[in-house]
Amino acid sequence: MKTNTLVIGIVCSLLSVIPANSQSQKLGAGSFHSVALCPVDSEVRSWGGNSNGQLGVGDTLQRLIPTVVHGPGNVGALKGIISVVARENFSLALKHDGTVWAWGFGADGEMGNNSTMDQWSPVQVHGSGNIGFLSNVVAISGGYAHVLALRSDSTVWAWGDNLNGELGNNTTNNDSTPVQVHGPGNVGYLTGIIAIAAGQQFSLALRKDGTVWAWGWNVAGELGDNTLIERNTPVQVHGINNIGFLTNVTAIAAGGGHSLAIRKDSTALSWGFNINGELGDNTTKSDTLPALVHGPGNVGYLTGVTDIKAGDYFSAAISKGSNVWSWGYNAFGQLGANDTSSFGSYTPVEVHGLHNAGFLGGITSISLGDEHALAFKSDGTLWSWGWNGNGQLGNDSTTDKWTPINIVSPCNVFLGVASIMFDNIGIEVYPNPASTRITLVNSKHDITQMEIYNMLGERVYQSRPSNTDDLVTVDVSSQVNGVYLLRLTTAEGTITAKYIVQR
Repeated sequence: MKTNTLVIGIVCSLLSVIPANSQSQKLGAGSFHSVALCPVDSEVRSWGGNSNGQLGVGDTLQRLIPTVVHGPGNVGALKGIISVVARENFSLALKHDGTVWAWGFGADGEMGNNSTMDQWSPVQVHGSGNIGFLSNVVAISGGYAHVLALRSDSTVWAWGDNLNGELGNNTTNNDSTPVQVHGPGNVGYLTGIIAIAAGQQFSLALRKDGTVWAWGWNVAGELGDNTLIERNTPVQVHGINNIGFLTNVTAIAAGGGHSLAIRKDSTALSWGFNINGELGDNTTKSDTLPALVHGPGNVGYLTGVTDIKAGDYFSAAISKGSNVWSWGYNAFGQLGANDTSSFGSYTPVEVHGLHNAGFLGGITSISLGDEHALAFKSDGTLWSWGWNGNGQLGNDSTTDKWTPINIVSPCNVFLGVASIMFDNIGIEVYPNPASTRITLVNSKHDITQMEIYNMLGERVYQSRPSNTDDLVTVDVSSQVNGVYLLRLTTAEGTITAKYIVQR
């Protein structure tokens, strides 16, 4: 018998669209907006403030839930994306072919397309000297008004604002197309780089030998070279207590005025601006040298750190147990610890769970904006907390949240239909989105097996309905918000369809 397969949606493996490069970013939290990569279709969703077109949807209207980023020329959708960035009022995306795309605020050259105009839909970043297009890029990072790109040959390129030398090319002139970052002492070019991080008006780079290099603004010691002198070419970050240089570093992050790093022993270090406790050393004293981030309750030091991020005036880290710790400024609940009685925390506190129950776990990636945070769980669900004045939390409101909320998955936006109808074969599934249950109406087929899979391809439900059942109800109250694949096996073949769980 010929198998008749009707596929309404296909669940793709996360590994098929996320590259091995450790700097691939699925989330981007900006000042007033957010972006996220949907691993199902390699497209980008955006939401929040949009005054400069930073949502990439062809207008400047605010969005309170995830919306598909349009394609170049405002046609179709931007596709083939493997990494995203959201910064002050602009956004970036890296394609699988190594090209870079930008949209939003462009007055300082952030778009990299040889103009200073805002762009309401993505434009491709040009090549050096405005020749061709930038290519072979493996990682991108955005600062307040400048951009860094790491190429496959381990060189670093920069464009945008350069008032404080953050482009690293020995000038303070803005540039609307990429320039190559010079070497230390303005000799040659910076090479051997494996990771980059752009801060407010400064830049960081991690070399393959575990050393860290910095350039740009240095008013609070964010360059970590034991001075307050701005640098328009890279200088090496000094060691703890100014002994030698910082080594054995595996990851870096740059925030509003502070820098963070992880060492091979999974400890975290910080330096720079600290008036809000963003260094996590139980003080509000800025530091021109790296020092260890203290432990929760100021006991010992923070250990077991696998990822670290810097927001405008706060910081966060993922631990080996996939929980999240945060410290620093907290006026809008961006620490996620339900602490409304204080202005912040000078040492790490654990981010709480949904409805303030327990703690947020299973986290695989985080992103910090000015005053809000985003996180992806291992089950593909998206979480947010903090400031929400422009809808940047993506929960269809503008109310701040002091603990994480589970918002609609960035992959859901195409699926908001009341029910799924299979034309001419007599099967219907409703409602879609679902809250606590889905109902299957079947008038023509003997269904021998019903299965439900999550976005990771894991089976979360299986049953064998009776052949006499025309109406089958499935309890989905235990399923977290997100996209699921319903698979029905019949005598005629296999039928699949996507549905959404959204509460």
